Amino acid sequence: RLETQAREARAAEVMSEQRAQESARQLDQLRHRLLANNESHSQLIAENLELSEKVCMLSGKMTELTELGQALEEEHTSHLETATSANKLREELDRLKDELGVSKALVTSLQQQQVSKDGEITSLRAKLAASRLRTPNSPKLGAYGAAK
Repeated sequence: RLETQAREARAAEVMSEQRAQESARQLDQLRHRLLANNESHSQLIAENLELSEKVCMLSGKMTELTELGQALEEEHTSHLETATSANKLREELDRLKDELGVSKALVTSLQQQQVSKDGEITSLRAKLAASRLRTPNSPKLGAYGAAK
């Protein structure tokens, strides 16, 4: 009986040791998993930090691009205003050219009329001179004719 109890006690002790070894093995596995999880967690934190830095950098670039876009829009508006102004100036220039053409035609016409009138005046002066030569003391000429 004592032998049986001793065997049972040894068997219980062996089982207890086996359970302790199994528990130690499971605890060791849990430690390894915890270390792996900690490493993974640290890596995720580092990646998150890197991504946050990239997001900040991209946010700065977006702000820069937005400012550049606004500057380009203002420049485009300025160019449109300049083009509109240039078109108005071209229209005004065309109108002035048309007026100049009309004025030149009028000046040419007036010059032709002046040449014609100058010719008439020259002809009348020649007739007047010829008539004075024929009648030097004519009463119609008055003192002017008598003085000559």
